[in-house]
Amino acid sequence: MTAILIRLLVFAALFGVIYIGVRAIKRQWMAHFRAIGDQRRQEDKVASKAPEVIDLKRSGDGVFRPNDADGKTGPETGDTDRPAAPGPAKNRERDGET
Repeated sequence: MTAILIRLLVFAALFGVIYIGVRAIKRQWMAHFRAIGDQRRQEDKVASKAPEVIDLKRSGDGVFRPNDADGKTGPETGDTDRPAAPGPAKNRERDGET
């Protein structure tokens, strides 16, 4: 009977040590990857401020376009250089048109 109890205690202690070790390794890795992510986010913020980077916004017709000087996008700004996106295609057979 005591041999079984000793065996159970040894296994419980072994699993406890393994569990604590895995948690410590996970914590270290999470901290490491969090630091890498923070550094990369900071680099991306700096890179996005560069003058050659264009900030695109979704316009009213669903097309991504660069902002104008007043912050508006798309054909509603009166910009004729950028054509409006085509509307949804008609299905003539479904709509009964021939």
